[in-house]
Amino acid sequence: MTQANTATYFGRKITSGKLGWRFGVFVILASSIITLGMSAYQVYTEFQRDLDKVNIRLEQFEKTQLSTIANRLWVLDLKELKISLGSAASLPTIEYIAVYDEQKLLMSVGKNTDKNIIVKHHKLTYQFNGKTNNIGNLIIKASLDEAYQLIFDRALLIIVTNGIKTLIIAGIILLIFYHLIGQHLTKISQFAKELNIDNLDRTFSYDRRPTNAANADELDLLHTAISTMQDNLSTATERLIQREATLKTRQAQINLLLNSTAEGIYGIDTNGLCTFANKACLDMLGYTTAQELLGQSMHSLTHSKYPDGTLYPDDQCLIYRAFREEQAIHIDHEVLWHKNGSRLEVEYWSQPIYNKQQCTGAVVTFIDIGERKFAEQERAALLQSVEEKNAELERFTYTVSHDLKSPLVTISGFIGLLEKDIAENNQNRVSTDIQRISDAANTMQNLLDDLLELSRIGRQSSSRANISIESLVQAVTKMLAGSISSKSASIQLAPNLPLLHVEEARFKEVYLNLIENALKYSRPNVTPKIEIGVEKGENNELIYFVRDNGIGLDPRYHDKIFGLFEKLSTSSEGTGIGLAIVKRIIEMHNGTIWVEANNSTHGSTHGSTHGSTHGSTFKFTLANSSGPEHPQPLPITAITSISNPTTLDKT
Repeated sequence: MTQANTATYFGRKITSGKLGWRFGVFVILASSIITLGMSAYQVYTEFQRDLDKVNIRLEQFEKTQLSTIANRLWVLDLKELKISLGSAASLPTIEYIAVYDEQKLLMSVGKNTDKNIIVKHHKLTYQFNGKTNNIGNLIIKASLDEAYQLIFDRALLIIVTNGIKTLIIAGIILLIFYHLIGQHLTKISQFAKELNIDNLDRTFSYDRRPTNAANADELDLLHTAISTMQDNLSTATERLIQREATLKTRQAQINLLLNSTAEGIYGIDTNGLCTFANKACLDMLGYTTAQELLGQSMHSLTHSKYPDGTLYPDDQCLIYRAFREEQAIHIDHEVLWHKNGSRLEVEYWSQPIYNKQQCTGAVVTFIDIGERKFAEQERAALLQSVEEKNAELERFTYTVSHDLKSPLVTISGFIGLLEKDIAENNQNRVSTDIQRISDAANTMQNLLDDLLELSRIGRQSSSRANISIESLVQAVTKMLAGSISSKSASIQLAPNLPLLHVEEARFKEVYLNLIENALKYSRPNVTPKIEIGVEKGENNELIYFVRDNGIGLDPRYHDKIFGLFEKLSTSSEGTGIGLAIVKRIIEMHNGTIWVEANNSTHGSTHGSTHGSTHGSTFKFTLANSSGPEHPQPLPITAITSISNPTTLDKT
């Protein structure tokens, strides 16, 4: 918009814009240039006229005085010559006159100067005896000071006069411009300046005589253009408002869709900088608002490291291939990094984005596959467990059929012998046959009972409680009182053992089978010593143990011993299912059991002094147990001994 300026002409205050003032200045400059040109021409003409006057005077002097001076010089009448020169020097504008005889000054009158003068040279000749003789030279210098003064006076007068005329004309033109154009342009500009989206229906008018279409001038055309522009703006504004409302509705729908999806979605430009991110993306990556991601490098924030933590260069980023190679990418397993530094296992798709057939970035969609991977791992573990159970069931079926067949063969064989002995009336052998049949039947009954017990583990469970190891061992020693007494066995129990959160009845079977196993495989002529305690493992977990000084076990059989019907000796008592029952109970409590041979320096990690290199240690861990911490293994002197199987004597 033009800035209004105010001036007063003939007592009337007139406001005009910069255009009017520029127009006035242009008129003044143009008029001034023309005036200066015309004034210069006029001054030049007057100067030439003055020069012509000087030249005319010099020509008149030449015609009237030149021959007289030559005659007087010929006769060398110097007095008369001086009078003639003085008479010539008195003429207007003549400043200096001199006579030379062959380059020698004879006589001069006036002031010799070279400033603002016209110089004339004349040869002096004399006719004698029909011959022209050169007798000297005459130099005349005429002053131009008067002519220059006249030029200055006239030029000043001309310039002042023409300047006044120019100003008057420029003022008149400015008034005419303001009246015809300026004031209307100012109103139009003010109207356009105040025009906005809220007053597009405003009508523009100005004080001007109406004209018809045939006589319309530029201002009328401008007025019509303003009105047309106003109508077009009004129509365009309505369309923009409708389009904006539509865009807002669509944007709201898009945002709703983006934020309602379970997949994380974000966009990046060709520099890898984030352009948008939905709510699922923020939630999965640990950010609160999209502003934390917008304008940031998504590779640096979420994809800068490989799953093993090593640096992932951005020039190798597969996500960037979407816009670098304009190729859609699908990766079914990769890692993004959470804001807190944790890993997020994802499957993602990276698709290029095009704008007017030019790739401008990529949109990345990803899903959290952590639960799926966990489920796949659980499924794999379950399948492996099922395969192991099937293999175990296959071995179980084979073993059961084999071990149950043996008593049946024995019973069948001795029934035949019994019939023969009865027929022969051999009472002694009949009694032996009946005893053998009874023993085989008892063996089968024991096998069936143990198999039934094994099958019940895991299917029939009672509530778990915090049980002391001391109470379990006390109950077991009462059940094994006969074997303990007959072998004078010593059971040593560490003090302050942790409580076990287990099923009491089941865990009583654990200690029953482990202690009974230690008594069964004791060495001849060696008093059985059994240690029961707890120690800390490498990862600070509690490891429970039952250690004996028996015959020991070859390391080749350390894993096999927990199988069904596995016994150190075929002649030993029992069905060979006891340790399998122990293993099943421990695993039911999410624990692990194994056996180790005692070391060669002592028979116990507790520093036992019985000095034997024989014996085994059964160790197991449990998922849930609590109790006092023992940073170092307990010394043997701190262990409680059970010498009387019915009581626990604490030392």
